[in-house]
Amino acid sequence: MTAHRVLLAMAALLLVACISDGEDLLEEGLGQTSAALEERKVLHQVCTRPSCKNYWFALPAGHETSAGPFPLLIYLHGSGERTDGSADGMCRAETSNFACATAAGPLKHVKNGSWPADFPFIVVAPQTMAWSFDYPTGGDRTRNRETEAVVRDAITRFKVDPTRIYVTGWSMGAGGALTAAARYPELFAAVVPIAGKWGSPPGYALCDVGGVRVWGLHAQNDGTTHWSHTQRFVSALNSCYPNSARGTYPVSGGHSVANTIYAHFGSGYEGTNIYAWMLLQRRGASPAELLSEGRPASASSVHEAHAPGNAVDGTMSDESRWVSASGGPATQWLELDLQGSRVVRSGRLFTGYGDRFAIGSARLEAWDGTGWSSVASFSANPATKQIVELTLSAPVTTTRVRLVGLDNGQMRIRELQIFGDM
Repeated sequence: MTAHRVLLAMAALLLVACISDGEDLLEEGLGQTSAALEERKVLHQVCTRPSCKNYWFALPAGHETSAGPFPLLIYLHGSGERTDGSADGMCRAETSNFACATAAGPLKHVKNGSWPADFPFIVVAPQTMAWSFDYPTGGDRTRNRETEAVVRDAITRFKVDPTRIYVTGWSMGAGGALTAAARYPELFAAVVPIAGKWGSPPGYALCDVGGVRVWGLHAQNDGTTHWSHTQRFVSALNSCYPNSARGTYPVSGGHSVANTIYAHFGSGYEGTNIYAWMLLQRRGASPAELLSEGRPASASSVHEAHAPGNAVDGTMSDESRWVSASGGPATQWLELDLQGSRVVRSGRLFTGYGDRFAIGSARLEAWDGTGWSSVASFSANPATKQIVELTLSAPVTTTRVRLVGLDNGQMRIRELQIFGDM
């Protein structure tokens, strides 16, 4: 799929938002090419200090036509993407503002067309020419609150789900993501710092993150920022709030490991599918609300080594999925034993193979003690739409659930997630 087609499928190309002297200067780039957007060079401020520039954003498919809400993903760039107007041949030239914004992170993949068209994220990437994000100079809690300003501005403009706001950053931006979470923990459901460190901002402690879930990632051969920095903040967070933070440390990748991590949307890099993990996190939710992972699974049939348990192992990948047998029963299904009476509230399906073969129609059923009852369904799902939300009209108490295919063909499930109460 070409970059142009992917961007159109997302309903909007990269857009520019800005605030200057309180005046709304939102500029839309619907249907325009990235080159046309680059020519705009909109540099109005979106925060309170002169070093802060505009932010760029991309909207998911359906944002303009559905009620939403959609998860919000904030990306904070590294020092190499700073925009300070210098003409030193680096990325930091004002004339390269758009190039800087799309040099790394999620918007790089929106621009080049590799961002999955079915991803539900509103992606926002603010820019700064400072050497930090949100650093409270002199410990003044009223200063340099740019990420908060960006989030609150995005909430007013877009159909944001306030329980699913995520912040990620690379290098300098990783430290900024942790600082933002410490300063405004009430905003975020999860934080993903990559190849960075806790910067000890004056007036704040790491424990101010307050139990917001954190996944720190850092290559062991990083020659710029030693990976022990991530080990230390993960350990410190878990000391404050047990099981709130996790760390992953690839052996290779160097300081640019973020390029690899941000580019993996399916199988992930050494198990690092950060996007699927973020979608599991909701502000104020308990990890126990994911009911399905690791539960006993059975199926109508199995194709080769693609066992039912692969669909509930916590890995959203082509290598770890359940596939029903070709030429098997007309009705194919995947069943989960919840190992006790649970209150089921919703589900999420990761389906397909590569960028094709997504399940087109299916229903989620719950066992009522004597038989199966339909509790959610979907139909006419495109073959390329590989993340499907399963919405129940009302919670249901059950011990078992199953997903029944209605396409009379093979089912391919990377992961079936069921959410509710233990």
